[in-house]
Amino acid sequence: MRITIKATGIEHTNAIDSYVHKALRGLEKVLEPREKSVLARVDIGVTTKHRKGGEIFYAEVTMHVKGADFRSVAKEESLYAAIDAMRDAVVREVT
Repeated sequence: MRITIKATGIEHTNAIDSYVHKALRGLEKVLEPREKSVLARVDIGVTTKHRKGGEIFYAEVTMHVKGADFRSVAKEESLYAAIDAMRDAVVREVT
């Protein structure tokens, strides 16, 4: 699976890249062997300041698998939690 990552409002680091790749690797388990070359476009970042002073992070993935388009968006108080929630949602959709 090819993954492109776009960061908005946050610094795009190797640690974030590594975490996104690791998170989406679990998706390959539910894909058929011929579907493993799909392109996943991931957009991560911060949406806005939360009323209580914290930031709200989001993670969004768009991909074409099994003849259909899939899109999943998750918003959490932690970037890594948003990435995990995004992965769980897209795995549910694909399966």
